[in-house]
Amino acid sequence: MMFYATSSADASTFQKDASKLMAFLSQTNHEGALDIDKAWHGIHYLLTGSANATRGPASLAILGGKEIGVDLGYGPARLLSPSQVKEVAALLKQETVEKLRGRYAPKSMKKLEIYPDIWVRDGNEARDYLLDYYQKLVRFYEEAALAGQAVIITLT
Repeated sequence: MMFYATSSADASTFQKDASKLMAFLSQTNHEGALDIDKAWHGIHYLLTGSANATRGPASLAILGGKEIGVDLGYGPARLLSPSQVKEVAALLKQETVEKLRGRYAPKSMKKLEIYPDIWVRDGNEARDYLLDYYQKLVRFYEEAALAGQAVIITLT
């Protein structure tokens, strides 16, 4: 899963013109981009306790946003507005690593089919993998919020 910070003007352009969004996504050098590998679903679970999208900023962080553009393989890109980015950043700032560590439940994650299915097998190593990417996600959203940027989320 990739996250791209972008200006509101560019986000507006991407909503209107899918070809410009595709050109943006196909660039190889993105300043302000974050790849969270396969940690996306596990982080979502730690934030929401669910495998699926829920209401509120906790769900916005990973599975939120308005669908834009064409299907990229696992659905279209999703766009969070600058105000949603600020809301997510504020929530993530409150969700400490210690809180998330306490929510890590490998058996529950396996039962809910949280991707990838490594939680029981890898135990604390898998937890640490999630928490490492979570800290990167927190910094990403903080920087985007401070800059007043929108965020594009893709899963490919």
